[in-house]
Amino acid sequence: MKKAIGLVALLALWAGAGLGQNPIRFRSTETVGLSSGSAGNCLQVQTVNGVSKGPWFVGLGAGLDYYRFRSVPLFLSVTRDLAVGKRDWLFLYVDGGTNLPWYKRPAGSLISPGGGEASSTFHSGEYWSGGLGYLWKLGDHTSKAMLFSAGYTVKKLTETQTMSSNCCCGIPCPMVTPDPILYEYLCRAYQLMIGFRF
Repeated sequence: MKKAIGLVALLALWAGAGLGQNPIRFRSTETVGLSSGSAGNCLQVQTVNGVSKGPWFVGLGAGLDYYRFRSVPLFLSVTRDLAVGKRDWLFLYVDGGTNLPWYKRPAGSLISPGGGEASSTFHSGEYWSGGLGYLWKLGDHTSKAMLFSAGYTVKKLTETQTMSSNCCCGIPCPMVTPDPILYEYLCRAYQLMIGFRF
């Protein structure tokens, strides 16, 4: 995780270097889209706010991701615009950060042997995303634009399950709690996003 954060920080520093005399401007991008993979098709919503200078942008983002397990990604975003025309161009983006779980298993979905108690707790993990997009400005003298992007996302979560039993072989006995079980989930999906930049 430390290496990944260091890589994103290095990209951000590289993005800020050698940009000439272009002014620094605030920029906000709001997107909604679809994540598609082996777990199905799910909604994803994001907001990214930060500063741009020349073709580079660095900002902080947050989202709501329903792919497999509902979660809230918090990430650093680096974008590089690739000039194509006066009103439209391509851009590359990479996002990296953490993925906070916002999911609880439905009641009764875990069953403990012997009629004891069962519980589940989700824990945060890494979040990565990257891809290519197309931007179309709404006018010659405005920074407002529509954008479309396609990319790939990876999010990690862990789950701890604990179960207890209050009987042994049909004979009443004190509640026994075995060691918790740890599950690690690696969720990979393709992304299609549409949004608005201003």
